[in-house]
Amino acid sequence: MNKIISKKEFMSDLKTYFALDIHINVLRNYIKLGLVKRISYQHKKGVVGSTAEYPKNTAGLIYLIHTLKTKGFKLKEIKIYLDLLKVDFEALRDIRDIIDSDKRFKQNILFREGVTPETREYMLKEIPLKLLNLKNLKITRWEKFQQVIKLRAYAELDCKEISEIIIRNSKDLKAFNKIQKNLSYPGVDTNIDKIDLTNKDSIKEAYISVRYGEPFYKTVLFKENQIEVISD
Repeated sequence: MNKIISKKEFMSDLKTYFALDIHINVLRNYIKLGLVKRISYQHKKGVVGSTAEYPKNTAGLIYLIHTLKTKGFKLKEIKIYLDLLKVDFEALRDIRDIIDSDKRFKQNILFREGVTPETREYMLKEIPLKLLNLKNLKITRWEKFQQVIKLRAYAELDCKEISEIIIRNSKDLKAFNKIQKNLSYPGVDTNIDKIDLTNKDSIKEAYISVRYGEPFYKTVLFKENQIEVISD
């Protein structure tokens, strides 16, 4: 699959597969903040318009930004979480702190309010973030980070392939609902809480994985400065 796409092509993908449009000034701001990467840019003097090349996942990244903004994330906050997915040494230290803080918080919640991890997970899945805020249910940094992880992984999938699978199964309600559930709630796993941060070889083994089950059978793997899509 070609990893580079023109502005016209990703704009078309954005509209076709994500039902979104973006103003050029908004796009420029995302590029300036480092949320979207522009590989090349050319503008000929005296000619209206410009040509530019972007990574294939650009439409998915803009969908990520749009979705997180509707959930209440700030742009700078999104950038911080996306940078953590570099899974380099600096990111690993921060992720370890986020995971440890999450564990302490949930232990206290269970002790004080009797909210089990299962109940909390259900609430996070079924209740919109804005309503959770009204219920004074504090969202931990790890829970917010997981939302970013899932959307960032989704951006790496082939949007055309996903669309074709959804269309093929649209008449089978059971299969369609299963697909929607697998896309919305993929399995997230990491070994970062077990990594020895004083050992360089151990650090290189750190990962965050996002698993999409039937009918996709794909895993998006985040390791040190790399993202890989693995098909079963």
